[in-house]
Amino acid sequence: MVVRLNPELELVRTDDVAGTITVREKKTGKETTVNFEDAKDGKFTIESEGTTATLDGSAGTLTSEGPDGKSSFNVGGLEKMPQWFEVPEGVTAWKSITHQEREGKVNGIVAGQSSEKLEDLLAAFEASLKAAGFERTSKTETGQFTMASFEDKAKKRTVSVTLNPKGDAMVVQMTYMER
Repeated sequence: MVVRLNPELELVRTDDVAGTITVREKKTGKETTVNFEDAKDGKFTIESEGTTATLDGSAGTLTSEGPDGKSSFNVGGLEKMPQWFEVPEGVTAWKSITHQEREGKVNGIVAGQSSEKLEDLLAAFEASLKAAGFERTSKTETGQFTMASFEDKAKKRTVSVTLNPKGDAMVVQMTYMER
């Protein structure tokens, strides 16, 4: 009914056995297939032009997989982060915000919190990254946050650490990227 009420969409086919519906965007001709069969297990899958996106409510993840690789947005901690360096102790409650794998390279963002002083935490990250072959390329300090960027030029990897004081806690956000 939703497809029929939208003047920009055209129903191409439905498959009750597979639990799918395929629609076409009238303007572009792009076809999208939605799989409702998995919905009873907390999953929802959409396929379009060689890319599959799956929302898995049972695992708390959104995964997109296509010709360029796999991307996921999920809950969790450091388990998906690459082991390029030792994450300093003193940061807890790590949560994975994004994790993306494309063409054998990984990128992502994780966030956590700490009760450590800003200077001590930044020094711990810098020491750990230096030991892993990274060098600091920049440091920005504002009245609200401090951000430091690190690069391993030989392996084409970067890590950025943002420290943001919030009351008695320090909010830590780390972005990692391979090029």
